[in-house]
This record gives sequence, C-alpha cells and structure tokens, in this order.
Amino acid sequence: SQETADELNGRFTAIQGHTFQINEAVKQMASQMSQMLVLLTGIENNTEYCKHLESINAYIKELKQESDLMNTKGIKIKQ
Repeated sequence: SQETADELNGRFTAIQGHTFQINEAVKQMASQMSQMLVLLTGIENNTEYCKHLESINAYIKELKQESDLMNTKGIKIKQ
C-alpha cells in the first residue's frame, strides 16, 4: 500500500541520514588521529625524563642516610 511505501521511504531516508552522519564522524576522527599521534609522541618523549627520577630518588635517599648518620654520630672533621 501507499502507506507502507511512505513508511519505508521514511525509514530509508533516516538510514541515509545516519549513514551520512557516521561517514562525517569517521572523516573527522581520521583527521584528528594525526594530531593525537603527535601528542602521544610528545608524551612518550617527555616521559623519558621520569627515568631520571630513579637516580634522583637514590641520591635523595643517600643524602637522608648521611644526614641521619650525622645526627646520630656527629660530624668528623678531617685534618
């Protein structure tokens, strides 16, 4: 019937609209992927400095131990 044809036509039009929106969203995501990759590469490069934190922490621990030793045993002056 004409009513069924009109209903199907409306549904097909809705599907076409949704397909267009999905296509546009995928295009936008693809264009932003390169920017995200640049940001992720920057994060990766900047986190290399975190490796230095391990040596800094070890140095601070050593300084604390020496400070504790001075507090308990005093300071020895070499002549």
